[in-house]
Amino acid sequence: MTLRNTLSQRWSAARTGEQLAKQLRQDPMVPGLFQGATSLVQFAEILATLVHTSEPALLEEPLDELQMMRILACGFQGAVLKGLQGETLNQAEMLLISLSQHYATKPLGESVAPLQQQVLMLFDKWSEVQRAQRASQRNMGG
Repeated sequence: MTLRNTLSQRWSAARTGEQLAKQLRQDPMVPGLFQGATSLVQFAEILATLVHTSEPALLEEPLDELQMMRILACGFQGAVLKGLQGETLNQAEMLLISLSQHYATKPLGESVAPLQQQVLMLFDKWSEVQRAQRASQRNMGG
């Protein structure tokens, strides 16, 4: 990939990230999640990059809560699969999982209800695996 293409992709991710961050800020629960090292804008840019890689058409639709659910779910699946494979998740991936689970519990309408159910099922499976891993680590340590 040329330097020009790389810069163009980063610029696009930054612009899209700003739009995603603006949409996410409208939810009163969201700002409280971003007190750590990862800012909301950084998170949104990472999310934009992840979605652009796997399902770029999602970023071309008008942005509202329904579309945000679809975008979060796209990134969520990759993060959860990474976690289920035993890989360590970074802070942005953990935030993605939390935000996706939060959006999956919102009353967003019938058009995304199946997607919300899928996210919640995957979240429950991931949570079970996380609990089992923590219990296993405690048992080995003491």
